[in-house]
Amino acid sequence: MKLFTKRTLATMIATSGIALFANSANAGMVTDHHGNVGYDTYDECVAAVKDGSAKFYTPYTYQSPKRWNVEA
Repeated sequence: MKLFTKRTLATMIATSGIALFANSANAGMVTDHHGNVGYDTYDECVAAVKDGSAKFYTPYTYQSPKRWNVEA
């Protein structure tokens, strides 16, 4: 009993290869709702810093900082 023909199998392999390639082609910059930017790879981050397009992290919080008993 044959499950797949050679042509069907070749088509499935080609489709999965294209899907993997397309997924890696989408790699890049990710921005959160505060405007902070993250990069998928170290090389992308270095390139953004070198060309001046990198945005550095800005922390956002709605809580006061926790103070310990020994702090003023």
